[in-house]
Amino acid sequence: MPEKSKNIRVLQLIQTLETGGAQKVIVNLIRGIDNDHFEISTACMQKKGPIFDEIKSLGSKVTQIKKKYRFDIQVISRLRKFLEEGKYDILHTHNFSAGLWGRLAALSMGKNRPVLVHTEHGRRGNITGWRKWLSCYLARRSDRIISVSDETRDYLIEQVKLNPDNVIVLKNGIDLDYLLNSRNSTVKEIGDILKKNAAAKFVVNVSALSEVKDHATLLRAFKILKNKYPAAYLLLVGDGPLRLDLHKLALALEISDDVVFMGERHDIAAILDKSDIFVLSSRNEGHPISLLEAMGMGVVPVATDVGGIPELIENTVNGLTVPPGEPSMLADAIRIALENDELYEQWSVKSRELVLNHYTAKVMAKRHEELYSELVNV
Repeated sequence: MPEKSKNIRVLQLIQTLETGGAQKVIVNLIRGIDNDHFEISTACMQKKGPIFDEIKSLGSKVTQIKKKYRFDIQVISRLRKFLEEGKYDILHTHNFSAGLWGRLAALSMGKNRPVLVHTEHGRRGNITGWRKWLSCYLARRSDRIISVSDETRDYLIEQVKLNPDNVIVLKNGIDLDYLLNSRNSTVKEIGDILKKNAAAKFVVNVSALSEVKDHATLLRAFKILKNKYPAAYLLLVGDGPLRLDLHKLALALEISDDVVFMGERHDIAAILDKSDIFVLSSRNEGHPISLLEAMGMGVVPVATDVGGIPELIENTVNGLTVPPGEPSMLADAIRIALENDELYEQWSVKSRELVLNHYTAKVMAKRHEELYSELVNV
């Protein structure tokens, strides 16, 4: 382990700094960490993306250590050099790719390696073969594995076969003050709809347009909802490989006039502030940051009961959950939340209280500080 400096020096390593939940966790950690005792730096291995610039704007060190192609084994030596020059006390990797290359680089340093912490932000499906073997090999040589939800921890222990003693749960948190201070900007798309229909209600989804998020079920649910609740509009915030397919599906369902594909956005807080329902139709989730942000701003959540979502939404207490892949049930849940003002207010208040009490960036950062200090023996 490197000689200790006054502050504990931590390198956060992630595959890409494009917009995503794991990337936002790093940003929120930087916002919440005690800078008098911890020095956080960040490195990505592929695309920089908007989160790179956001980290830079916070005054935190951020760099790119380029992985040139999928099996670019030379990246191990580049990462090792970066770790040696930075004299980091802790290498904290996120998800499979960064966890693979980063930990191999650190392990090649022998006794001078930094402490190894790795976070899994959710399931990766039923991993098999070399991925499973490597996950177990690297986990055994890591000082701690972090799971973002109880459900993900169970998966890592039962399916990936990790040692239960080495896997802890450290749930995500958000910078609610930052969100609330960023909510007042105008959102043109919403304003344009309200000019045509002052009674419009907005159902918003914030997630990558990818298979696991199952927007197809959401679009089919919205088709059912529109027949019973004509004032509803669907806002899809995010981009991804299925964008064109989802556009085509919206056209085929004859709902394209009421579905707004908003793409990647930097005004999430403003969009949430003007929305009525936050919906996730995912087939799997870890501990979704987008859900925490919506709940923290008092937007009532309706989501599938997968992954770590039931740890955040207690059905009929602070929102509604439904099974995945069930458009009719999802449509009914959204309609119930829209039509019942008393329940809506109750769920809104309880959602916000949950986030304020348990899922702020400060709470998350404090738990990381305790873990980092324990592992470095400060």
